[in-house]
Amino acid sequence: MASIVPIPTTRVGDYFVRQRLVSQVQNDSLALYDLQNQVSTGRRLQLPSDDPAAALRIINLQRLLDRKDQIKTNIQSTTNVLSEAENTLNPVSQTLIDLRAEIVGVAGNLSTDGERQAAIQSVEKALESLMQAGNAKTLGRYLFAGSTAQTQPFDYSGAYVQYNGNEGVLRNYVDVERLFETNLTGVDVFGGVSAQMKGTALTPQVNGDTLLSTLNKGSGISSNPALKISINTGSAIVSSVVDLSGATTLDDVAHAIEQAAPAGTDIKVTVGGSGLTLSSTSGSITVSEGPQGHAAAELGILTPSTATPSSTITGTALHPAILNTTKLSDLLGVKAQGKIASAGANNDILLTANHNGADLNDVQVVFVDDALAGAETAVYDASNPSNKTLTVHIQSGYTTAAQAAAAISAEGTFTAVTDYHDAISTAYIGTGAVAAQNFGQLTAHGSGEALDLAAGLTVTNGDHSQTFDTSALETVEDLLNLFNGSNLGLAAEINSAHDGINLRSRLSGADLTIGENGGTLATQLGIRTYQASSRLEDFNRGVGVPRANDPAKNDLLITARDGTQLAINLSTAKTVQDVINLINGNSSNNTGTTQVVARLAATGNGIELVDQSSATTGDLVVSAVEGSQAAQYLGFVSSSQSQTSSHTTDSDGNYVLQSADRMTVEADGVFNTLIRLKKALENNNTEEIGRSLDRLDSDIQRVSFAKSEIGSRVKSLEVIGTNLQDENVQLKAALSNDQDVDMVDAISNLTARQYSLQASLKSAASLMQLSLLNFI
Repeated sequence: MASIVPIPTTRVGDYFVRQRLVSQVQNDSLALYDLQNQVSTGRRLQLPSDDPAAALRIINLQRLLDRKDQIKTNIQSTTNVLSEAENTLNPVSQTLIDLRAEIVGVAGNLSTDGERQAAIQSVEKALESLMQAGNAKTLGRYLFAGSTAQTQPFDYSGAYVQYNGNEGVLRNYVDVERLFETNLTGVDVFGGVSAQMKGTALTPQVNGDTLLSTLNKGSGISSNPALKISINTGSAIVSSVVDLSGATTLDDVAHAIEQAAPAGTDIKVTVGGSGLTLSSTSGSITVSEGPQGHAAAELGILTPSTATPSSTITGTALHPAILNTTKLSDLLGVKAQGKIASAGANNDILLTANHNGADLNDVQVVFVDDALAGAETAVYDASNPSNKTLTVHIQSGYTTAAQAAAAISAEGTFTAVTDYHDAISTAYIGTGAVAAQNFGQLTAHGSGEALDLAAGLTVTNGDHSQTFDTSALETVEDLLNLFNGSNLGLAAEINSAHDGINLRSRLSGADLTIGENGGTLATQLGIRTYQASSRLEDFNRGVGVPRANDPAKNDLLITARDGTQLAINLSTAKTVQDVINLINGNSSNNTGTTQVVARLAATGNGIELVDQSSATTGDLVVSAVEGSQAAQYLGFVSSSQSQTSSHTTDSDGNYVLQSADRMTVEADGVFNTLIRLKKALENNNTEEIGRSLDRLDSDIQRVSFAKSEIGSRVKSLEVIGTNLQDENVQLKAALSNDQDVDMVDAISNLTARQYSLQASLKSAASLMQLSLLNFI
């Protein structure tokens, strides 16, 4: 509380007295006004300037409390959603448990048609009940659609059930900087998506536009990268540091290295194939790390301490991540590359093969002076594999590098571009003349193979089959869209490692097969469902291939057209390749004129038997052997027959017999179980009914786990909510300490200030009385 200004006892001027009294009254009035506001509003501060430090704390506390209020709403809405999901799943478990008990009663051979029909009706009711549960909604969103909460997750697709949701999760803030998963997907609860057909690891090429962030399978390179370049010129070692902090693509890296070459030296950087290549005409190159850096190693150009000095550094593979924009032609290997270096400037040419593979390595390039400038042509001759030659017909001394490159590109085996490194300026790139010369074998580093896009592939899912035409596709996204946009219920995606493509089925109750269409595309991508490495134990949806398992007993009998019989024992076979090897290596298969060759089917899936004998009569026959079901379960013979014969011929006129595809993929889930159980009951297939009961146990367990997970999350939210309430109390107490006025203290100060004001007014009235003496 401000003190009362004392009244001077000495003689002073009237003006000074009045000013002091007026100031006293004003201070008292202002303080009284502030105290009245505090008492009336209950707030200690009226303006931030009243107490800046406290005002800042109040602003932060109010902001935090506002966020906590929203978090409280989030917790409540999340709890509502999870509680609704829990309530939805409660009857699901009981439905499946009751259904299983009923099916056990008809699983044996003694059940009547009426009992099976009743069981079929129960299965149908369970299907409808589970469809309703799977499509349950609350607050305008589907509970089990993944992150696509506005999409109905389950729907009938003919005789099958298709899952249209995804496996994404929705998250909500339940505390500052704490996200909480608010849903379980339909796959988590009901299944509905098959196991992944995981594509093989592919090796996409790099180019100048390759982003640094995609290198090393998406790990990229370290932040603020730098590296050190040293060149031994013979007389001295000169060095420079290359700052790559502004680089985004490999072209940026190449340009930065070239521009930062040590004084008096030159460096050329080539981007292509699997990585970077550095070369210098000034001496041997050494690349080391910058201070505490890793960029050189991450770019594949770090010089090992044991390396022999060289004027060329060929970088290691950079393994760029596969993106939607990755070209399909770059997936399976590296294109051969080379450089045609002519004397002089502005006339060097870079060659890149038009397909992956080593077949275009070591190509000799020859410029022949037998054409006119402007009419250049090129011819590639691979008739002699040890002397492959690219001949370019030019007018020596007049044909420019650009004209020669155009002729090479027009020929089609290579793509040729003029080399900007050789130009004195960008305006002169490719303008220099070339001369007749044999440049020797120039191309190298080609590896891998080309993706067989011309053939396409065939996919069957349930009752629908489609042969995909991939000949016009260019990028990975084109391929994914082709699969996902079909009506086959497929889910195609780039895998999590970004080095391959996965393909899965969304159709419950359907068998998915992915096979060739006369080519190798499915095998190259690693998504063929029937491969040489496929295990026999996985055939027939996990049933396997029942065999005699006795080295003394045969499992199937192949009769060639000339009557020779091949008795095949499969007791040692584990994979499809083992079966093929046992047939091809059979002792009866290489005697006389008999030659039955087993191989993977070129079209579709299965094992293809080709009778290459010289017999002109008779059939190629595969027969089942008593005591073994291998012929049936391998798909050579149907379950209702004992043998199969073929009159089909291949393009060479040989008889061909192909097994059915028994290596299928199915969506794992309760809808798949129920659909297959219904079919088994209709066909009185007791073996399949038994397998369905086993799968039903897994489905019940999956639903139980889902309920437990939801219950655990609801309990966690309760704990979080309780903690939030306690925290809100503490925050509001802290806010009150800074913001709210101490009412007792404020009223006391208000009373004192009123007395002070009254005293000031009385003093003014006493000292400022007027008399006649004031005017004399």
